[in-house]
Parts: sequence; structure tokens; C-alpha cells
Amino acid sequence: MPREGTEETVRHLFHDAWNRRLLDQLAVAYAADCQVHTSPGRELSGVRALMRWVIGLLAAIPDGEMSVDHYCDVDETDGRIAAVRWTLRGTHLGHGAFGPTSGRAVVVMGMSHLRFAGEQIVEEWTVFDEIAVLRRIYSPAPASPV
Repeated sequence: MPREGTEETVRHLFHDAWNRRLLDQLAVAYAADCQVHTSPGRELSGVRALMRWVIGLLAAIPDGEMSVDHYCDVDETDGRIAAVRWTLRGTHLGHGAFGPTSGRAVVVMGMSHLRFAGEQIVEEWTVFDEIAVLRRIYSPAPASPV
């Protein structure tokens, strides 16, 4: 894959999968046997497991909108590595990754490192502060101003 095309490809992938809900694009972008490491220590094997994880997050935040806030990449001896800083904004409206519906607005800020072999992603490392999301969802509502 030409270096100049990687950023555009990744930005389209994040937009298509998360905002347009075109999860079939994950099967195009990721190798069938990809390895995905997510917080807090989840290990996903294969693109189907990745799809289930994405569905779980989208079930919890069904109106979620993903933005790619920063992108960079570098060629390493074992392939290209892309780093993506992203934000998922929405409302905790559904059962899923974060428990029963709260109706609270959430902002999930995260980072993903994607390792490519040729044109496909073969390994991903994704981190986000899941505790901060849970704290936002389950903390008592602030007192109303008098």
C-alpha cells in the first residue's frame, strides 16, 4: 500500500465502520486471523471477534459518532504501523459494554495502533479509559442549581 494512501484508508475505515455502521468494511481492512488487544486486557482473535467488540460498544452508545483526531504512521521491519488518536461521542442509551442504560452523554477518547501486512491490518492495540467512561455513566447526577 502506498504510504500516502494509508491515512486516507484508515480515516475511511473508522468513518465507515463506526459512523456508517458498515461493519463489513472491517472484514475488508483486517486479516481474517487478525489479533486485537484492547483495554482492559481483552484479547480478540480474528475479525469476527473484532466485529462483536465493535457491536458491543455501538450497542451501548447507539448514537455514537467517531472522529479521527490525529494520525501518523511509520514503516517498520515487520510492516507499516499506524497510530490513530480518536474520540467516540454519544449517549449511553443501550445495554452493552457498559451495563444498563443510563442516558448519560459519554466521550470515549482512545488510541489505536494498527500493524499492516501488505494492505491489511494484522494486529491492533487499542486503549481507552474505560474507568472514566464508567465513572461518567454511574456517578450520581450533579445537584441542580438553586
